[in-house]
Amino acid sequence: RFVEGKKPPGQMFADSTALACDRAGNLFAGDSGKNTIFKFAPDRTSKTFATGIRADALAVDAKRTLGVADFFGNKKLFRFAPDGARNVVKVELNVPEGLAFDSAGNLFVYDAPQAIVKITPDGTKSAFAENRPAPPPVESKEETEEEPGGESSAGLPKNSGETYRVGS
Repeated sequence: RFVEGKKPPGQMFADSTALACDRAGNLFAGDSGKNTIFKFAPDRTSKTFATGIRADALAVDAKRTLGVADFFGNKKLFRFAPDGARNVVKVELNVPEGLAFDSAGNLFVYDAPQAIVKITPDGTKSAFAENRPAPPPVESKEETEEEPGGESSAGLPKNSGETYRVGS
C-alpha cells in the first residue's frame, strides 16, 4: 500500500474519487468528501495541495500542470501550476468528467453525455469527438430477387439449378 486512509472525522480519504501522478513521482488524490486535493511525494509524505475543490477527475501534463474537473462542487475546470497556483479554465461545459493531457499540453475533457472536447493551453475549446445518432439503415433489394418472367432456381434443393431449369 502506498498510503492508507481512515474514515473517522478529520482523517483523509473520506471519499476519494480521482488520482493522477506527475513525472516527478508525486501522486495527487482528490477527496470529494472534503473538497480537498492531497499531494503525496515519492517518499509518501503528504500535504494539502488545494481546498474548496471537489476533484471529480484529475490529469497531469508533461510540464506537471494538474488539470482538475470539479463538476459537482464549482462546476468548473481548473489548471494548477506545479507550485500550486490555481487558474480557472473559462469554457462552458455540461458535465466535465474524464480528463487527459496530450504531449502539447492540450486538455481533453469528456463532457458528458455527448462529447470529448479539446482545450488548448490558451483556453481555446473545440469539439474533438461527439456522439451522434446512428444513420437509419439503408433498405436494399435482395440480390436473389428476380424480375417477373425471369429464370430462377430459388426454393430448389442445392445444386438443383444445375439439373433443372425453371422459367416462364
